[in-house]
Amino acid sequence: MQFADAHSDLGILIHQVGTKLAQRDILELYFAQMKKAVVPLSIVQIGGDFGQEDLDYRDRGIVIKSMNEVGKEISVNQPDFEIVTEASNLGNTIKSNKHAVILSLEGSSSIDAEFEALDALHQQGLRCLALTHNSTNQFASGCEEKVDKGLTALGEQLLDYAKEKHLIIDLVHIGERSFWDVLDTTQLPVFVSHSNSKRICNHFRNLTDDQISAIAERDGLIALNFISEFIDTEKATLDGLIDHADLVIELTSIKNVALGPDFYAYFNADWEYVEDVDNPTELYRVSDKLSERGYSKREIEAICYENIFRFMKQYLR
Repeated sequence: MQFADAHSDLGILIHQVGTKLAQRDILELYFAQMKKAVVPLSIVQIGGDFGQEDLDYRDRGIVIKSMNEVGKEISVNQPDFEIVTEASNLGNTIKSNKHAVILSLEGSSSIDAEFEALDALHQQGLRCLALTHNSTNQFASGCEEKVDKGLTALGEQLLDYAKEKHLIIDLVHIGERSFWDVLDTTQLPVFVSHSNSKRICNHFRNLTDDQISAIAERDGLIALNFISEFIDTEKATLDGLIDHADLVIELTSIKNVALGPDFYAYFNADWEYVEDVDNPTELYRVSDKLSERGYSKREIEAICYENIFRFMKQYLR
């Protein structure tokens, strides 16, 4: 069984190691776990609207340095991994038994009004873009804001620029009004990299039924988050996680659901993951649970790997 990860903070970890804020053995362990678990495709964050240790990833200079560190680490130290920027290279990379890395930004505060930073990041391989994290920035409002002011005029310009650069838009973390503004403004391909169903678990990070259906209508993906508080208000179980998959499929189809675990335990041991599925080597437990719940082998392969591969193969430019 192969797995694809729609949301990996591996890029942040690489930058932390490069700046001596994290130990290299943690990074090497994570790379080894990806190989052992057979995760040949990951969408990897290189920055976003948040801080980590003493670094503010809303700062343009820090994000550029993070991108540089990620490129250096993968090209110099990780021969089994490759940054992929075009659909034509995606299949070949994986067929050659390498792990494909697609670079993303989890919030756009670091992007200036002239889009010089975005242009530089795109030239270095950035292909996915989330407009916000939980809070408001110059482009849109995040999902934790009590008042969602929607997409700004600069946000509309950002989407125009993203279209020019063929970026894929990640609608994770965005406020609901801003979410609908994006869909009304652009026909860019969209997905949600790590969120669950708000009907099942009423958390500000999760999606309404209408949002889930709208993503599917645009041929997008909803990738499920493994953090317990996004799965259940009580004790999250793997059955509870599969309940979220069931509902997404009920509202859309089997081709619109994927996995976005949001593994972060190497930074914060206090984060609780569903039944301790907190690193790639535990992903098999999700596929086993899907089988137990009656999903066919073909359906499990679609959820665990093929849907993300198909989506990226179709829209990566």
